[in-house]
Amino acid sequence: VQEGGQISQTIAGFEDDTRYTLTYFDARRPSNVGVNDEASYNYRILLDGVEIESLTLSADQDFVQRSLEFVIGSGFTHTLTFQGLNSFGGNNSVLIDALEISVTPPAPEPTTAPVAARISVRVHLGVSIVCRAHGPA
Repeated sequence: VQEGGQISQTIAGFEDDTRYTLTYFDARRPSNVGVNDEASYNYRILLDGVEIESLTLSADQDFVQRSLEFVIGSGFTHTLTFQGLNSFGGNNSVLIDALEISVTPPAPEPTTAPVAARISVRVHLGVSIVCRAHGPA
């Protein structure tokens, strides 16, 4: 995708109320002679014209694997677009390769612990909370 250009593909086979993962590789085209070649380059990903991701690549970025999740509310066919924004100006491009869309597996169901089980919950702040069930001895 060069400068403010875009590439789109209409894709069929989606299922309603399903979470998908888009996996692909991107890289910024190596610098060449021109204006503002060392600037960053940004682009966005749209699904049916609605932005689902926006990224900025630094100068001469090698290929990096990316993945993002999105949900299809309804509809069998949708259009995926990679659109260059080129907010920093210059002759810049992003290279896209090995794009894959797959169904995201559902999160495992929580299990029910026996009454005398020890339950440990880890909170994002690094705090552990331990609860013990008390019953007849």
